[in-house]
Amino acid sequence: MSGIAWTGGVKWFTQILSWSSMIIIAHLLAPAEFGLYGMALVFLGLVDLVSELGLSAAIVQKKNLTADQVAQLGSLSLLFAIVLVGLTLAVATPLAAFFGQPRLRWLVVLMSANMVVKGCAVASRASLAKELRFRELAVIDGVQALTLTVATLALAVAGLGAWALALGAVLANVIGSILTLVIRPQRLSRPRDLRSLEPSIWFGLNVAAARLSWYAYSNADFAIVGRVLGAASLGAYTIGWNLASIPVDRLTALLGNVTPAVFAASQDDPSGLRRYITGLTEGIALLTFPLAVGLALTADLAVPLILGERWLPAVVPLRLLALASVMRSVAPLAGTMLQATGHARMQMRLTTSWAVLFPVMFYFGAKWRGTEGVAWAWIAGQLLIITPSLAIALRRAINLRPSDYARTLIPATTGTAAMAIAVLGIRALVPASWSPAIRLSAAVVTGVATYAGVTFLAHRDRLVRFRNILRPPKAAARVIA
Repeated sequence: MSGIAWTGGVKWFTQILSWSSMIIIAHLLAPAEFGLYGMALVFLGLVDLVSELGLSAAIVQKKNLTADQVAQLGSLSLLFAIVLVGLTLAVATPLAAFFGQPRLRWLVVLMSANMVVKGCAVASRASLAKELRFRELAVIDGVQALTLTVATLALAVAGLGAWALALGAVLANVIGSILTLVIRPQRLSRPRDLRSLEPSIWFGLNVAAARLSWYAYSNADFAIVGRVLGAASLGAYTIGWNLASIPVDRLTALLGNVTPAVFAASQDDPSGLRRYITGLTEGIALLTFPLAVGLALTADLAVPLILGERWLPAVVPLRLLALASVMRSVAPLAGTMLQATGHARMQMRLTTSWAVLFPVMFYFGAKWRGTEGVAWAWIAGQLLIITPSLAIALRRAINLRPSDYARTLIPATTGTAAMAIAVLGIRALVPASWSPAIRLSAAVVTGVATYAGVTFLAHRDRLVRFRNILRPPKAAARVIA
């Protein structure tokens, strides 16, 4: 919880900083400059997923690695980053030709330096995580984000256009890597004993493959909507996806910085791991279920009020994608548990199967009912494929029974169901002649009050137990006494 507190505090600070600076930068740079930077990220974002070959996850997960083995794994990661830079240099010109943007070539070349810069500190950062030094990691991330904001703003004011975005990112990674190496010095040594490193390398390869598969199935819907339905439909679908993901992505990113190392440190304690995942899953559900369902129930009021009437086509996909995000919010935690307990191959097989199944579902959904059909494919996939397969995998990995896993969702589910009934009721009672702002406010206030009341009254003992988990040990001991 200390790690989550430090990471969360810094992340929210840097997020506010990022939003504020982006508004200013948006006034300084033309849309075409942002577009050019986005084109570079199409390729580099994919490459970055595997730039360290999954070896940072291996360093965190493998408990018995010697200092020399960590040094060799750090060198392997850096060497692979250099290889990827060579690949990037080779495709920079064809990529620029594909988009018809000659400047893109040198932008991609510059941004590829990030892989080597971050590669120098892979072992150091992984060691900090393994040692549960989240305070130091939060400081590093905060300094890096501050550097990114200040540098990008200064370069944008200087009139460098898309180069301001690229140079700001490179400079921020340089500062972040240097600070990481200062806080946690880590030597690198020539990989000379590959046989002893083989388990870690295979583990890393499975993690990298799982990341690629995740990228494939989680972005296939955008590609299919754009190809089958066109740019206008993709725009509406993208807005719906972004809004529906707000309750999920922020919390997932926060936990993703902390839970892998904590789970890995407890990998020899199955009962402890079961407590961790059931407790955290229950907490995530209590936060995200009402937010997601509430967004689905009020989308038709919120979208035109906040975004304008022209975005009404985004209402239906937003509603369905928000419902899909109910289970999407708790799924990443199960995947992290598999990886942290050494079941990276199982995780890779699951994500690879999803990368095959989901694009097919998206395609037929798009042909069936357009963006609405694609969103329905997400709901069906979450309920019928992802959730059951993860429940089975957790049973194999830590002997967590599916019934125990499902039981953690009861407080959030019952409270959210009562909230949905109350919101639908108040919406039926409030006259349609009232302004959308008043109707939306009435629905939100009713939903919040109902959810809080029902959850507290029906599951007070569960909430008290969860609150005690969050307290410092001494405070918790006083409560027990």
